[in-house]
Amino acid sequence: MSNTNLITNPHASRPSSQSDDEDDVNVSQPSGSDMKSKIDEKSKEKPTSSKLPEGSVKCSEKSNYSIAKESNESMLNDLQDVTWSWKFLRDVPSHMSPACQDVSTISRTASCSRNESVSSRYSDDTDSSMPADFMNVLRIVKKSDVYSFIKECLKAVHVNENYAELISEVFVHDDCRNKYTTALIYSDMYVQHTIGKICEPNAEPEIVREFGSTAFVNGSKGLGPVVGKFCMELAIQKAKLLGVGIVVANNSNFIGDPSWYSKLAISEGMLGFTFSNSPPQLCPTRSKDVALGANRFCVAAPGESESLLFSMSNLGLSLGQLLLCLHNREVINLPENCAIDSAGHVIKDPEKAFHTRLMLPLGGVEQTGGYKGYGLSLMVDTLCGILGDSSYGPHIKRTDGEFCGISKNLAQCFIAIDPSCFSGGFEGRMSQLINIMKSLTPVDESEPVLVPDDKEKANDSLVQERDELVYNHININAAYLLSKTFHLQHIISFSKNFPESLCNL
Repeated sequence: MSNTNLITNPHASRPSSQSDDEDDVNVSQPSGSDMKSKIDEKSKEKPTSSKLPEGSVKCSEKSNYSIAKESNESMLNDLQDVTWSWKFLRDVPSHMSPACQDVSTISRTASCSRNESVSSRYSDDTDSSMPADFMNVLRIVKKSDVYSFIKECLKAVHVNENYAELISEVFVHDDCRNKYTTALIYSDMYVQHTIGKICEPNAEPEIVREFGSTAFVNGSKGLGPVVGKFCMELAIQKAKLLGVGIVVANNSNFIGDPSWYSKLAISEGMLGFTFSNSPPQLCPTRSKDVALGANRFCVAAPGESESLLFSMSNLGLSLGQLLLCLHNREVINLPENCAIDSAGHVIKDPEKAFHTRLMLPLGGVEQTGGYKGYGLSLMVDTLCGILGDSSYGPHIKRTDGEFCGISKNLAQCFIAIDPSCFSGGFEGRMSQLINIMKSLTPVDESEPVLVPDDKEKANDSLVQERDELVYNHININAAYLLSKTFHLQHIISFSKNFPESLCNL
């Protein structure tokens, strides 16, 4: 017997020393219905303790701890183990270099830093075939299986069928288009936020104020994709009547990839703009304090043969990309001007950047145009947080895995424009411009000039052809612990190893 490896043998038997009361889940059960009945049964019992998971951030008002509700107490106890998978992204001990450690060691260390019982609870024989290199423990999973798994996890915490399907679709859509797959981590986050009452699983958006082509919506602490779809569809309706529709929502949550919503406008022959603010992780130019979020946005425009879809974050390097750099032994230094240390000096060491979490805006430092990315992030927060009277800038609460009953109160802005209200022939000119860009003389003949969304479409086509998605160690562990909590078949049981031939997906 050796140290635990959470992703190699999910069905391995427990050590004989493990107590019976720890065996509260069964991975092989096929659905989340048992978990729902378990919640209802335990809601009648008086909770044994209102103690929060170790490491949780205290709120200034204890009355806001909706996690103390009896109906959710047992779920919170189970989810203490799930929490570490997201917390791991921040709590890896500073003395450890994950790029030089065996994955099983990282798993045990991160797990034990959250809850000592986790390491013994899931101990099993380590798979001797498991390579130490993080990049070699990536897994390929069927897209349809990921969709079903996310849906069942959400339904297990009482998210209704339609909402669960919508969120699964949005999260999987993002993973189909990008190399930095995060759907399973975000699903873990939404499960925790639902149980902790940071978001209301079945809340419906409400129109608060409406004037002609504009509307102001209260997201009612609802699930982000639900709020986002409602708002963009409302903006499209207004654009059909008046040429333009602008809808701003507050009291919302994470919406996923903004391109999903902008594509709704394209399908109606309209331009679509989606903006969302987010928790702070960006240091404004000349500052060494984090004050703004990545604040993603998307601009979409319909064309005859090909449409424009430009989606971006205002960070030079996202935390997801930083995590991959941290665990890839081949990455010694980060790209230039992506992160700084506590003294404000640019750093290239992935481990130091990961622990300081002081990310530079798109463009880097002032001398290389970082103030432009800083300005774009301010623009997004102006259209969202300021216009929507929600949390903004450094006032947005960080709730990564913390059971704190305060909504992040994110805001989003959705704009739809009917091009036919202006000069005709918009779609033709849009396609012509795209074709001109692609016909430019490339610097390297082997690398033709691209337009935004070309790489994403190529990745999506490959995924659709193979019905396969690639997930890293953190995502697989998140799925494993969710499956243990909700009596679901673990996603790793129908995945396969990541072949070296696909390393450049």
